[in-house]
Amino acid sequence: MDLVFFNSRDWEYFPRKPHIKALSMYASSILCVDTPITLLSPIIHLNKFIKFLKTGPNIKKIGDNLYLFTPLSFFPYAVSHVFPILKPLDKILMTYSTNWALKKLNMKCTISFIFNPHQDFLLKCLNAKLSCYEAVDQYSAYPEISIKDKKRKIDRELKILKEADLVFVTSNNLYKDKVKYNKNTYFIPNTTDIHHFGKARSNKTLIPKDIAHICHPIIGFIGNINALLNLDLVCHIAESRPHWSIIIIGNITGTRMFKQTIAFKNLEKYRNIHYIGWRDYNDLPAYLKSFDVCILPYKTSEYMKYVYPNKIHQYFSSGKPVVSTCLPELTPFKEFIRFAKNNEEFVDAIEKSLDEDDYNLVLKRVKIADSNSSENRAKRKIEIIENLLNTYGTTSRFK
Repeated sequence: MDLVFFNSRDWEYFPRKPHIKALSMYASSILCVDTPITLLSPIIHLNKFIKFLKTGPNIKKIGDNLYLFTPLSFFPYAVSHVFPILKPLDKILMTYSTNWALKKLNMKCTISFIFNPHQDFLLKCLNAKLSCYEAVDQYSAYPEISIKDKKRKIDRELKILKEADLVFVTSNNLYKDKVKYNKNTYFIPNTTDIHHFGKARSNKTLIPKDIAHICHPIIGFIGNINALLNLDLVCHIAESRPHWSIIIIGNITGTRMFKQTIAFKNLEKYRNIHYIGWRDYNDLPAYLKSFDVCILPYKTSEYMKYVYPNKIHQYFSSGKPVVSTCLPELTPFKEFIRFAKNNEEFVDAIEKSLDEDDYNLVLKRVKIADSNSSENRAKRKIEIIENLLNTYGTTSRFK
């Protein structure tokens, strides 16, 4: 099988990378189609545009049987999402660019994937045997979107669900929501590269120099900084326990409105909060090794009801204690995570985690991560795809 993935974010920041890399073990070839170069790229993605001018249309090998290609389009996904009249033009150019890359690689698309309602016009563009939609979030429930955008996302996703041959979702609540519109919906939870993040347990992994001076105990978070995080909770932890160090690693992906909030601005007030910014994926296990307790300080919003945080298995791979707000999708791991209903409970749970001295619990967390590896997830996905192909193979659909 040749698989094509239309990435919803640039490969460098795409959270589905470990999953796609694992799938490459089972596919003949995989082409990842990055977010496109557009007429607006010189304004909003200048560095990417300059690189494109230097190399031209470029297919890059990024793994065994795995390739990355940056296509051309007229407008970014977010623009044509707001102005759908532009989508036919984008579809023509994206389809042409992708087919050019497939021809260069001597690939014939068997299965295609999209990941976001913005990409509805790409669902069937390659005439693949199976066109798949992978829903990793409840996009219409995001806290900062307008009522108009919420309706657009609902309408576009409903269209995708009705037209897709196959739907994968990453949480139980997403499954309950999507299976009503597409019977070929399957729940495959989020995962991570457990071998990579398992390096946090290795004696060979060295603590990065830029955090070596930070005093323990270290309470750590790895992830995007945006409106989903309960920053009031983070500030409460810092204020309640000034002798604790809080390390935050990740991109600030929140909107301009988010960056103007008091909660976001308050982070700078506390000397024991260390925001060190984005770090390369390859270096994350070294930072994770420095943590004494890993935290998931998310708001318990409608949006988070559908989220299965893939970083839980990053944390479990390290064997470190985990403290989280009450996220429904993590309840199957309640024996291995300390949940907190409010700020005071969260601080108390961190204290108990710092006092934890149970190596068996460490081994159990690692075992959970192993059982939820990206390889296992990929194998299950391939089984589902093959079964569906075999089912449709007896009809005239693919003849």
